[in-house]
Amino acid sequence: MNEKGPVISPQDVEELWRGRLAAAKAHYETAVARFRTASEDFRTHQAPSPDGGFGVHVAIAAESSARKEYMRVLRLFTDLVLYGRIPEIDPLEKPKSSAPSSRFPRKTA
Repeated sequence: MNEKGPVISPQDVEELWRGRLAAAKAHYETAVARFRTASEDFRTHQAPSPDGGFGVHVAIAAESSARKEYMRVLRLFTDLVLYGRIPEIDPLEKPKSSAPSSRFPRKTA
């Protein structure tokens, strides 16, 4: 342990970020699948127009957010592996939450 906190090996940091990258990729792939389902339901009129259109809009926003997070983590991981740049983000902190956008109302029970 040093004055900045516990010492973490480079291999541990890389493995931590490899896990974060895998989680971000899985989250993005899930968002893409949900968008495809919502858009197909809307296109084939399985979802009524107002609800279906809103569902597609929400799915697009979720996909975009997941893609941005995946690209952010991929950039950090690439810099770590290729250049040895340890991200300035505390590697022990939890990844960003995938909270819904504040522009859309939340479902209420």
